[in-house]
Amino acid sequence: GDYTAASGREAATAILRAHPQVDAIFAANDRMARGAIEALQEQGRTVPDDVLVGGFDDSVGAEADVPRLTTVRQDFRRIAEELVDALGKQIDGGVRTNVVVPVQLVVRESTTSGTR
Repeated sequence: GDYTAASGREAATAILRAHPQVDAIFAANDRMARGAIEALQEQGRTVPDDVLVGGFDDSVGAEADVPRLTTVRQDFRRIAEELVDALGKQIDGGVRTNVVVPVQLVVRESTTSGTR
């Protein structure tokens, strides 16, 4: 998809059509996860009781969504700092290196339920 809520809704609809028994969806970002939740609700499925949904980015609104969205939080500042550092080193003739920036799972209502 193109990382929009609409593409998340379309992808979730296709997944549900092909695999109606699906019980979890993890989206490429929070907007797509919101779209997936919309598709589930349109089909009468509830989140998280019928299907767990998670996203990626911990974007603005993830905590305000209903249900509040479980997501993976990235440290964008650290990513930017590492990128600037790596570019500077490469410009100065240094060797490219791989950097792993840790992420954090933020568990919210879209994956927690008293029945699971």
